[in-house]
Amino acid sequence: AIAEDIAQRLRFPIESAPYLAQLKAALGHDAGKRLGQIGARTLVVHGDEDRVVPVANARILARRIRDAELHVHHGAGHLYFTDAPEADHRVADFLGADG
Repeated sequence: AIAEDIAQRLRFPIESAPYLAQLKAALGHDAGKRLGQIGARTLVVHGDEDRVVPVANARILARRIRDAELHVHHGAGHLYFTDAPEADHRVADFLGADG
């Protein structure tokens, strides 16, 4: 799995300065207190093998956002949409659903 992660990163190299700036911004931002104010239908999608953001974070989001729907793709990592193509269908179904 680690070799796959490295291979994935080599296929899509990133520049360090923008990445570090984004990481710094993310670490300094906490929207947790505002999650309960979200009134829109929400689908939280996550891969259970994500090594960047723990799946526990997705569960926290789904709990804190009123009536959020959570779907965890088994065997998928941080780029769940490449590891779990069925994620596209779930998102499309969610967006197309009446509600």
